[in-house]
Amino acid sequence: MVIDTVLGWGWVGANMSTKIHRKETAADLYIQASSLHPESLKIGIIKGRVIRYISSCSQEKGFDKARNRFAKALRGRGYYSTAIRKSKRRTRLKVETVTDQEKDRQSGS
Repeated sequence: MVIDTVLGWGWVGANMSTKIHRKETAADLYIQASSLHPESLKIGIIKGRVIRYISSCSQEKGFDKARNRFAKALRGRGYYSTAIRKSKRRTRLKVETVTDQEKDRQSGS
């Protein structure tokens, strides 16, 4: 059960939208960049969160807000901005590619 997703209705055309909800007091604690965990695990955490934000946010504004908060939390734990951007960019491109492929399959292309 996902309890941090908000469901809302748009004003124009009664469109439904979803976004991530985080309490302002949430600690946002992730593994320190300097920990001895494998790099693949650290990258996997970043990718996993980004995939979750992409799949849970129906509008780019909500995605950007969740992503920016996550990036701020990671920088506070010692991650470099370039590593965060690189992981996010790769993940977003993969998700968009899969989404495009599914759309093509559904349309019969």
